[in-house]
Amino acid sequence: MPTVTISVDLDQRWGVRSRIAPIDHPLDAAFLHMPELVHRILVAMERRRIAGTWFVPAALTCGSWDEYFAVSPDDPRGLPDRYRITTAHRDLDPTGRLHFLPAVIEELVAGGVHEIASLGFSMLPLDLPGVTEADIIGEVRASVQQFAGATGRQVTSAAFAAGGLACPEAILRATSIERFRAGRQPVLGPDTPAKGVMLRPRSLGINRLIGEFFGSDRSQPPSVVSTVGLDLASDVAPWRWEMAMRGLTQSVARIPVGNNLHLRWATRPSQSELLDIDAAAARFVEFLEAIRRGAEQSGAFVATMEQLAESERAQAA
Repeated sequence: MPTVTISVDLDQRWGVRSRIAPIDHPLDAAFLHMPELVHRILVAMERRRIAGTWFVPAALTCGSWDEYFAVSPDDPRGLPDRYRITTAHRDLDPTGRLHFLPAVIEELVAGGVHEIASLGFSMLPLDLPGVTEADIIGEVRASVQQFAGATGRQVTSAAFAAGGLACPEAILRATSIERFRAGRQPVLGPDTPAKGVMLRPRSLGINRLIGEFFGSDRSQPPSVVSTVGLDLASDVAPWRWEMAMRGLTQSVARIPVGNNLHLRWATRPSQSELLDIDAAAARFVEFLEAIRRGAEQSGAFVATMEQLAESERAQAA
């Protein structure tokens, strides 16, 4: 059976810690509206009986800055000062509404339908000077422990800022993580012996549906990497959005049996603009409907990354 995985990124200000200093920013207005948007997304998925993998930094489960500073791993010793999380972030956001969403996380895990996956503890940028393998493992291990304590869930899927994938084998050995989500990979030729789906290249500007095989990244340990096939946010231009939805339906309709197409949805706007909650929620519904139309042709089943891993283990046995 062909499968589709839907991952939803929910990162608040942690997702822009390497780009935005602890000062007021236009994106803050969008972060304040995130609980409402997440609720509407969850309702849309529940009505269609669709489960997703929600990628969040473990810091979102904290209820206050006091809790965060008590349980978070220290920033790497060699990390440049501008990228550190300090009391300046607390002073900017004393209530924590831009950084912490414990009630939203509770809603996500209620019912046990959706998978919670790790974006690290506070989305430490991996490509900066002073970040070592030990720092990365510590970030992931701390996130797994925080999720377990806050949600009772053992987290088995992870991704990193900007789609990077650092020291995966070491993380697999040191934590409960079993599967990663990587960024989009270079286009492969039609004779490449990789498991996945081949699509025609389509230019969508900021959000690009590129022709590639989706599935295992042969440069990493097999069966642990899901490659993003469509990377999308709700605030793209209308003509680009229409093209993306047509391409999405066609792509899902063409998934061969035994292959998976991974779709990533970003709750955070891609532009520094006010978030239109109604428009964003409506577009997420259109996104789900485009998948449904394609699945009617291919017979594709929507699964979480955790479910895919369980299926792989069952087949191996």
